[in-house]
Amino acid sequence: MISSSLVLLLAVISCIDSYELTQPESLIVRPDATLTINCKVSYSVTTCFFKCDVHLCDLNRHLNSGNKGYLSGLNLTYTMFKKFFIFVILTILPCIECQTFTQSEAVVKKPGESHKLTCTITGVTFSGLYLSWIRQSPGKGLEWIAYISTASTPIYYSQSVQGRFTVSRDDSSSQLYLQMNSLKTEDTAVYYCATDHCVYYFDYWGKGTTVTVSSAQPSPPKSIFGMSQCTSDSDGFVTVGCLARGFSPADSLTFKWKDTNKDLSEFVQYPSFGRDGDYTKISHMRIRKSDWVPENPYTCQATNSKGSLEAKVEVRGEPPEPENGCALDCNKDIEEEDEFRSLWSTATSFIFLFLFSLTYSAVLSFFKVKQ
Repeated sequence: MISSSLVLLLAVISCIDSYELTQPESLIVRPDATLTINCKVSYSVTTCFFKCDVHLCDLNRHLNSGNKGYLSGLNLTYTMFKKFFIFVILTILPCIECQTFTQSEAVVKKPGESHKLTCTITGVTFSGLYLSWIRQSPGKGLEWIAYISTASTPIYYSQSVQGRFTVSRDDSSSQLYLQMNSLKTEDTAVYYCATDHCVYYFDYWGKGTTVTVSSAQPSPPKSIFGMSQCTSDSDGFVTVGCLARGFSPADSLTFKWKDTNKDLSEFVQYPSFGRDGDYTKISHMRIRKSDWVPENPYTCQATNSKGSLEAKVEVRGEPPEPENGCALDCNKDIEEEDEFRSLWSTATSFIFLFLFSLTYSAVLSFFKVKQ
């Protein structure tokens, strides 16, 4: 038999109504210095109860929506405890599945226009997912903007998009949508779709879609440069990079990487920097040295709505010795520079000792003549 105290403990759940994260301002430190960064978490807690037919993940949402009747009932019996235990098991097991997110391409829109984002999720039972849209504007933190539960109810929005954005889902095609109307410049952001496992705990995320809202006339990238690491890291990986510049507006450009016409997904692209009409953006990825095939260079493609440029990136991480005995050494210039510095240091020391000996001899001769 379960004690009444344990039953009460299981019945009462603390639901976080709101929370705030406070971090320090930007800091400048010297190399090798020690720095501690603190993050202060402030939150308010509301006590709530549940009954056997209440999904644990819905508790906080029903509190916020004011639906108190849904949470009525405090009779937690032994039978309900068994149901709760089974519910927890059934909630955890789906998390073992492998989820794959595919989001729509980046887009540039003008203020007042509309656009629809799509997020396809595979490898999991889509109909059982709690889904959200989260965005991050340039230079700002993450902002939750929309939530949709199973069976498309309930649905919630943040105040910033209420009345303009509409979230929807299609369980038959495993797709999540975000219809954005009356777009504003402040809607410029990277939009992420995410699965909400329990009480706004976003455990799986998409890679994000960049949406740029600007009245500026878009311009294509003017130049692109491929870069590669000279030698591989100790873990056997080599970093290759790509830099595109001269495009506009900011974040209207996206990168794609290919290996022998096969699209690659494990790469990183950073926010643009620069000024209107002349922005720069960088992307890079890490590849295994063992995967490198000298005859097949990697292709980096930078694209926006006005044009596209490509660059071939050759991995030079310690290439094999060619048949003629000659090989490109990425460190050759560095070694020659070190050798020159060593020679100059030796010559300087010799000159100093020579001048010192001359001075010493002159002083000694002077005193002898004087005596």
